[in-house]
Amino acid sequence: MKEAEASHFFHLLNLEGQALAPPPPERTYTEKLAFLAANTKGAEMTPPNADDYRRARSANIAELRRSLTSYKC
Repeated sequence: MKEAEASHFFHLLNLEGQALAPPPPERTYTEKLAFLAANTKGAEMTPPNADDYRRARSANIAELRRSLTSYKC
């Protein structure tokens, strides 16, 4: 195991430096890509469409109206 990888598991050692748990197995490149694909939010990574812009615009206008009505001279 490399030194950089070993530093991630320092909290799994007891006071004498003996391992309490074995390090996780090495993942291949394709396994890492599959893990990232499974754990990323695909819906948030899609480009915005017209409905998204419309929803954001109406939310901004509503916030502007709220701020203008609460403003007192």
